[in-house]
Amino acid sequence: MKINLLSVGHSHLKVVFAIIFVLLSTMSYAQDKVYVSSQTNQITGFCALCFMQNGQNVVGSNENDYATMILPLGVSGRISQTLFFPATTKKITKVVIGIGSGNTVLSLQLLGGVSIETFMGNISNNDATQVDSSMLKLAQGSNRGTVELVPKKPFDRVKITLASGILGLNDGLRIYYGYYLTACGLPPFNPVYYYSFNGNTEEAVSGLNLHPKDPDFTPEYQDNMICNQGLGTSSLNKAIQLYSPPVSPALDFTISFWAFSDKIQATPGFSPLINIHAFGGDVKIGPNYIKVNGGGSVYPHMSDTLEHYVFVYSNNRTQLYINGQKSVYNEIWSPGAVNTPKPIYIYLSRGKLDELAIYNRKLTDEEISELTCSYGIAEFCHPYPKNLPLKTAVPEEVFTVSPNPTTGRINLDGNILLEQSEISISNISGKEVYYSKFRSKTIDLPATLPEGVYIVTLKTQAGKMYSRKVILSK
Repeated sequence: MKINLLSVGHSHLKVVFAIIFVLLSTMSYAQDKVYVSSQTNQITGFCALCFMQNGQNVVGSNENDYATMILPLGVSGRISQTLFFPATTKKITKVVIGIGSGNTVLSLQLLGGVSIETFMGNISNNDATQVDSSMLKLAQGSNRGTVELVPKKPFDRVKITLASGILGLNDGLRIYYGYYLTACGLPPFNPVYYYSFNGNTEEAVSGLNLHPKDPDFTPEYQDNMICNQGLGTSSLNKAIQLYSPPVSPALDFTISFWAFSDKIQATPGFSPLINIHAFGGDVKIGPNYIKVNGGGSVYPHMSDTLEHYVFVYSNNRTQLYINGQKSVYNEIWSPGAVNTPKPIYIYLSRGKLDELAIYNRKLTDEEISELTCSYGIAEFCHPYPKNLPLKTAVPEEVFTVSPNPTTGRINLDGNILLEQSEISISNISGKEVYYSKFRSKTIDLPATLPEGVYIVTLKTQAGKMYSRKVILSK
């Protein structure tokens, strides 16, 4: 699309430049890739010729080597690979997994047997999802692409499962890499105003920028805040005072931000204080208190680090949340003059402020908890919110055969019940070359077997079957 700026009216120019500014602001946020740090893989069900090849290749930042899941057509088994990530310390925008095939052009239909699930520790987030068009990113006619998802809960691992032999024996599913992106992007639930304070006081949604009252109140920025930079004062005699143009009021609203007030002794005129005013609501945070809406009630609170605060106003009542948890501060209050536009106002002295998001509606308790957890650092989010019941981790069933390759002796192990099971070994043509009831975890392969690839199959007393590939090398 071409825009002839000379033919556009002055008011339209403002709109055009505002759109360009918002797009550039959104795209300019720095994003960091945090790659997979380790992996495990598993084969379940009866799958005589299933195997995972070079599973370790998915670890690290090399995006061109790969692990391969081989699953023949028509089998009832499945292969899964779990990708482990380092501990999260920043806000996660999405997870990206590089996939591909050797010769087959990828398509959504071809990948119908691939699913993704996130975990925190051994606890599933109950979000197992078959790869669909919203997750799959493919270039036309290509044999490589990505699966992209935005986890809704804290996680430290992602499990990829291939079922039903979709890709066939000779052209397996390749997993190239996995990483999550961290960035100073928009918080969830669509705030109407958002200030990242990454070296400026620009507003990323509608361009409602903040400006200092005069040069004495010019903003200062500090590194290593919640997400890159944030507002911060280091001088005992420095304050920051910022105003926006007047904004229309809202009947209900929510104010979210991270803040910390210094505990050192005040100097005349510069007591430690963080003050945020929006939509008629007013929040003050001092060294050992929180005060909402200028009322007489003060909420005692002291912190030694940045904490997440959410202030909600709805139906003439205010509610304060700290680090995603509802506080006892819940009082009746009316903002008054609700039809009068007022500016967003910030005052900061001897403290820190980051990630200010303002909503023109009431966020629910669940949304506030998720908003806090979206930054990836709140303790109550890991491994599960405190207000949710504990879930019992169901351990994965593991069956292993080692060493692999072997010179003739193999050891069976895992967490499944081996007693009263049946052991059979077949060559790659499916011919059985060994059979026995389980007697020992150690098995000596027949000395007459030639070198090659064999399939060890275990059938438990309960009827479950597990298969592992082993290479005999003499």
